[in-house]
Amino acid sequence: MKRIKTSPVEISEVKSKIREAIVKKYGSISEFLETKDADKICGGKFSPAYLYEKGAVSVPVLSALCRYFGIGELTKKTVVTRTITYCLTPVPHASEKS
Repeated sequence: MKRIKTSPVEISEVKSKIREAIVKKYGSISEFLETKDADKICGGKFSPAYLYEKGAVSVPVLSALCRYFGIGELTKKTVVTRTITYCLTPVPHASEKS
């Protein structure tokens, strides 16, 4: 199986591309919401807050919109980094104790 190359992207860029695709196809965000297509695409009640630059983020909703408008496949990759730090505290020698 061939591995597909992915590249990191900012969520604000994805939201911007989705907004552009909506305006291109429907004329405006409000017209898109009036058609109820968003509810069908996302499988439930769609919130326009998902399209705001600083609004809520729902990867399943944004992914469904990306697929519907042909933008691409949005996935979420979580990277956990573990940092280990060793510390050495000097202990006075027995001969230094009074």
